[in-house]
Amino acid sequence: MRWGKVASVGVVGCLVVSLAGCGPRRSPASVGVTVDDAGKPVLVLRDCDAHITRIKVSHRPPNLPRTVVPPSVKYNASDPAEGVVQFSLLTGGSGWQLSGELPQAAGEYSVQLWGDNWAARGTEFTFSDLKLLKPGLIRHQAATAGTAVEPGPDDKISTTEQFSTPACD
Repeated sequence: MRWGKVASVGVVGCLVVSLAGCGPRRSPASVGVTVDDAGKPVLVLRDCDAHITRIKVSHRPPNLPRTVVPPSVKYNASDPAEGVVQFSLLTGGSGWQLSGELPQAAGEYSVQLWGDNWAARGTEFTFSDLKLLKPGLIRHQAATAGTAVEPGPDDKISTTEQFSTPACD
């Protein structure tokens, strides 16, 4: 009987250790959002290692219950560029293909980044947040937010130069 408990604990321990090693690796890539001269939303991706090949933007309207998965659109890049890339949130561009149409409505938007075996820090925003930005100012999640892949309350605003540092070598 005692050996059965020891074996059960051993099996559970091995399962926990093996599951902890699963999943995507953490990429140092980061994403933010800004506006162009016409006030249209622009995604800014800093990916020095070209890890990120997929970006998902979800929109949660104000009346959508938290228990319901929000609608989303995806951007895909078959040949992602290294460095800092900017493209229209509404149409894609710079090698990023948009699938679907992103609604421009009230509510929260969440941006998540993935690549083959990679995940990176995202961000979140509302269109009201974007109205407060000027071209050259980027809303993004602070690097001090830890290793969370999900966006959170650590969003901040930086200049393009601040967001782009450190430069890719």
